[in-house]
Amino acid sequence: MNTKTTLLLLFTGIIFQFDGLAQQCNGTIKLNIIQDKSYFVWNEGFLKSQDTTIHFSLNKYQKRPIYGSIPQGQYTLTLFSEFNDRLEKQLTVTKNTTQKINAKDYYSLDSDTSTYLSKLQKGDTLKIFVVESGCFHIKKAYCRITFKDDAYFIHFKTPQESFNHQLSFDELENIKHIETFGRNRKKNLSGSTTITQYWFSVGRKLIKFQMDGSNYITELYSQINKTEESN
Repeated sequence: MNTKTTLLLLFTGIIFQFDGLAQQCNGTIKLNIIQDKSYFVWNEGFLKSQDTTIHFSLNKYQKRPIYGSIPQGQYTLTLFSEFNDRLEKQLTVTKNTTQKINAKDYYSLDSDTSTYLSKLQKGDTLKIFVVESGCFHIKKAYCRITFKDDAYFIHFKTPQESFNHQLSFDELENIKHIETFGRNRKKNLSGSTTITQYWFSVGRKLIKFQMDGSNYITELYSQINKTEESN
């Protein structure tokens, strides 16, 4: 099942040197971004020309489009996923432009029963994105895991810093347990008011699942960060 996110972008207040020329050179654009509702991961995009940069967010719950105009011309449309992957397309904005972008086929659901961590090879990168939500909070976290010299390394990047950490046996087993839970598609019926959604991806393959309770990635980051500060 897929969902269609429609954005008709409005950008007012753009100052041109010649107002009359500006009116003649403005156009409208309607973007139809198509992605799979079951693993909605494309979250934002940019429209860039030589003189104009426009940012927009993708929200699967958005009901109404936004109307307006932007300067006509050649643009690069770039979509970004929660895994920091990007999808680019060149387009031309004219007086009235409608553009459909099929992001649904970029990723595919992985039906394999074995975990990514159990088959991660040199050069592979496991990307993990989590969203934890409760009655009064929401947390998001992103990390990468790589395999090198018979060891697994987790990579965190925040607005303040970025660092790598070699996963211990217990930490690795905890992440494997989470992924195994997700691949078995089991349901946790504890009734917790805190829910965590996990996305695991290698290349263009991914799995998505939900667990009750707080997310392990944020907890692991906090533990590692405390260890780094004490050293």
